[in-house]
Amino acid sequence: MDFSGFIALVLLFGLLNSVRVARSKLHDAVGFLERAKEPEFFDWMVGVRRRINENPELGYEEFSTSELIRKELDYVGIRYRIRSPSPG
Repeated sequence: MDFSGFIALVLLFGLLNSVRVARSKLHDAVGFLERAKEPEFFDWMVGVRRRINENPELGYEEFSTSELIRKELDYVGIRYRIRSPSPG
């Protein structure tokens, strides 16, 4: 295999991995929406919304809201990534 064939193979593996990750994320989203139809899960989501509304915060100053969302995402096992140290 020459160098260009090797590069093509590396790019193909990268593309296949991207497709696998995208399909996994889609499956997670569909699973979450299916769970939202369950009464206890729906009640949990309503409770989270109510707790957010009990503590209104100004835009880009949502420290309590950000903490609550991270805690609840951890609770249901949804992975996330913090892109900025400040909320918003």
